[in-house]
Amino acid sequence: RTQREKSPRWNRPPSAWTMSRADMDRGLVIARDLLAGDPVNLEARRDVTGVLLRRGNALRELGVAAAGDERAALLRAALSDFTECLESRELIWATDPMQQHRRDLAAALYKVGEVSLLMGDKARAKECGERSRAELQALVGEGAMTSENAELKEAAELVRKANEV
Repeated sequence: RTQREKSPRWNRPPSAWTMSRADMDRGLVIARDLLAGDPVNLEARRDVTGVLLRRGNALRELGVAAAGDERAALLRAALSDFTECLESRELIWATDPMQQHRRDLAAALYKVGEVSLLMGDKARAKECGERSRAELQALVGEGAMTSENAELKEAAELVRKANEV
């Protein structure tokens, strides 16, 4: 298997590399407009979170490659997208607690934790990593994934890194 196939789905390089930031911003406006037309539509809300996740991934990768103030600004923007994504995914999970929504919640928690760690906020990274791991462990308990799942290992690694002195 290729490295991409081995990595967790939420840690793959974003397919948005071929899209400009303006394209991603327009996509988010469209998704939000659709949600505004039907605010109780969970599918529309999930679409918004997907756009936020893709844009956040692209911003995170750009931030990791940048330095100084540009790095900080890009990582703050990524964290903002991931935090908004997390808030929506928590609402979706609370409204419709199905396995896919739990997995989506775990992915958003991981993303917030990952960028928090990059920004030096180990406490938030640890909290998000532990919550992500707990959601994934629940899926293991439900038989929806195995304990060898790559996403579960990534969440555990995030907690380990956050605990480093």
